Amino acid sequence: MELAKKVNGLLGLDIPWHLKATYEVFGPDGKSTDAGTYEEWRLNANQYRIAFHSPSISAEEFGTDHGVFGTGQEGWPRKPLSSIPAMIAQPVRSPVNPEKIRLENYERTFGGAKMPCTALIYSGWELTAQDAEGYCFAATNAVLVYATQRDRLIQTLFQQIALVHGHYFANDMQLLLEGKPWLKVHIDQLEGLSTTGQQALTVPAGASPVTGHASASRDITAGRLVKRVAPEYPLAAKQQGVRGTVILEGVVNTEGHVQELRVLAGPSMLQQAAIDAVRQWVYTPYFLAGKAIDQEIEFYVEFALPR
Repeated sequence: MELAKKVNGLLGLDIPWHLKATYEVFGPDGKSTDAGTYEEWRLNANQYRIAFHSPSISAEEFGTDHGVFGTGQEGWPRKPLSSIPAMIAQPVRSPVNPEKIRLENYERTFGGAKMPCTALIYSGWELTAQDAEGYCFAATNAVLVYATQRDRLIQTLFQQIALVHGHYFANDMQLLLEGKPWLKVHIDQLEGLSTTGQQALTVPAGASPVTGHASASRDITAGRLVKRVAPEYPLAAKQQGVRGTVILEGVVNTEGHVQELRVLAGPSMLQQAAIDAVRQWVYTPYFLAGKAIDQEIEFYVEFALPR
């Protein structure tokens, strides 16, 4: 896992770079809901520019040594688009509480071929390796080909792998939600950032300071859950034997309270109960450069019936 974090994605690449990609977003019915371009210029960890452009959104972010600035009236895109920077930079993410994780190796079959995988099983979660957060790699090295989140509700496929200055990088990435296509990303161009290209990092006069989100920095200090309210199991769902995990997306504000919740996946009969519970959860704030920030995260709410 440590090797995989170092060699997959562009985080820590030893040269400045510029990337162009196209993306397409799909709805639950499998129909395209949006298509556009993603572009990133990166000089180092602090100095960069990220741009999303499509018929529905136009947003850009500029990282500087003096803070992060953004443009775009629509605000920063949420999932699945907000997943793109991490998919490109660091597809094997560092766990929030590594001391609470047990690693378990297993195999998963892709197209008839078995590949080695590693599951991250958190203490207190009664999950099999197949259903836990995990990563699968090519059989002979640490090339990432597949990643899954809890209960396989969100999965990521990495295809057309290239070697870029010692880093493995997927030219095609696909995000699946409940087994259905949610986001497809194709890398059209990846090149070194020339001296002329560095002019693209200049912050425009109308840009505003960014309070913080996942793409603003790889060095955000994670908040810690200090109050967790258990969901009330809907009687009708219990009577019908409905169980499973609901994934919510929301924002933990600077005071540690949860806002702007929306459902990403999970049984429909359990979704409102999950929302009602998570609205009462409280975190210690997330921090960026020593300042509390609003941070978008995912929440997993499990509903299990007695055996």
